[in-house]
Amino acid sequence: MKRRKYFYVEEENQFMQVAKELAKTRSLDPDWPTGGVLVSTRGRSSSGRKDGQVIGGGWNGSEYHLQFGCERKRLGIKTGERYDLCEGCDPKNHSEPRAIADAKNKGHDCNNADLYMWGHWWCCEPCWQALIDAGVKKVYLMKGANRKFKR
Repeated sequence: MKRRKYFYVEEENQFMQVAKELAKTRSLDPDWPTGGVLVSTRGRSSSGRKDGQVIGGGWNGSEYHLQFGCERKRLGIKTGERYDLCEGCDPKNHSEPRAIADAKNKGHDCNNADLYMWGHWWCCEPCWQALIDAGVKKVYLMKGANRKFKR
């Protein structure tokens, strides 16, 4: 798979704040709330500053975790590995594909959109592929995410 690059913004960034609010209010993973928003990049000002709008939002977690807990956690599996062991950890329950699905359900094209993600410091391989397939251009993480969210 093609190597992707992350971009970083301050936590106060308006789109990062929307992602954070989704994580805090909608995530079904109390141990690792994550939220992501897709932002249209069609409207860029001459200064290069984004003048986009949020076209989709997603959050992580599932009812499975709330009912049964996490098989991967019980087995001590590292983050990003062996999603097949736990229904609740399936990438369909990650914020990135949910944001893509939300945007598409609202009739938006994700091509050239940017993703802002709060609550994590990287995207797993299945989520990267979903972003690539949807045409998402850039992924923004919060500055210091690797220190704040890495366990």
